[in-house]
Amino acid sequence: MGKALQDSRDRVAAHWDGVTVAAPTLRTRFWQSPTIRAHINRRCCGFECEGESEGAARRLGALLERSGRGPLPRAVSVGGGSGHKEMLLLRLGLVERFDLFELSKERIRLGREAARAAGLEQRITFREQDAFECVGPESYDLVHWNNALHHMFDVEAAVAWSHRVLVPGGVFYMDDFVGPSRFQWDEPMLRAASAIRVQLPERFLRDPKDPSRSLPREIKRPNPETLARHDPSEAVQSSRIQSAVLTHFPDADLILTGGVVYQLALSDVIANFDESDPEDRARLEGLLLADDALVEAGVPSLYAVALAIRSSPEVGALRRLRARTRGAAADFVSGGGVQRARRRLSGLVKGVRGIAGA
Repeated sequence: MGKALQDSRDRVAAHWDGVTVAAPTLRTRFWQSPTIRAHINRRCCGFECEGESEGAARRLGALLERSGRGPLPRAVSVGGGSGHKEMLLLRLGLVERFDLFELSKERIRLGREAARAAGLEQRITFREQDAFECVGPESYDLVHWNNALHHMFDVEAAVAWSHRVLVPGGVFYMDDFVGPSRFQWDEPMLRAASAIRVQLPERFLRDPKDPSRSLPREIKRPNPETLARHDPSEAVQSSRIQSAVLTHFPDADLILTGGVVYQLALSDVIANFDESDPEDRARLEGLLLADDALVEAGVPSLYAVALAIRSSPEVGALRRLRARTRGAAADFVSGGGVQRARRRLSGLVKGVRGIAGA
């Protein structure tokens, strides 16, 4: 491992250790809201359930049931933190055991404590190692990514690794941020999120960290350099995730779960909603319908769930070649992507030769 990469990983580990120790007490993020969690889960599995990422887990369960499969014997998770989402899959009987790779010592400590408390310590192993360096091919029945793939410095390599370490018939599972890299929101996102804030009554814009101040009604892009200094891994290549997944898993079931409203417009604002109050809850539910409408109108989704089954090597190679062909054609048509298209086509040539045994 190069020194620069090791330094970056050390900074990431230190960042997440610090974030974990200084855990927020305010309800300022969407995953802390039962109403928003239920809404996202319904988009994933068709019915409301309030557990974080439970909708994606239930959709995985439906996939296994349709294919007549029982619990997946071995699963791996990268950047899973304290492992509570992985433990959900264990408790639901979808996975028999997990290997969880994590850089943060503090999160590993908390995860081991939680596993012991839940009686799952024999079914989940926390490893402070680099999964990309120590996991061999065709080692796992499930690769699990939950809001960790967007922290990878090379998304394409991470998804390719996921395909490689799955056994044929193994499942790729992702529930992640897929929005603009380094949170560089596009204009439709900014207009929509700002419009939401403009129509909110003033009481919803109180800064939960300082109630004497008001949050801005206009949403702006953060400075990417400042963001990178705060967390070097934050949304480094998040905008490439969907294309990487569809390149390596062309038949993936991709569910867009939105986010322009609940993640962008309501960040911090959510603390001012009293979800036990019928009027506040109704307002929040109306805003979530607006989030759905933005997805349907073609405003890019900030979050997505993907499920895919790894096919046999030969079939998988042909499908990936087909996906790369579509990607190369799109690059030429769009203009400004000629070099990228040439790289794709170079990969195509190598892939064809590999399948032909040349």
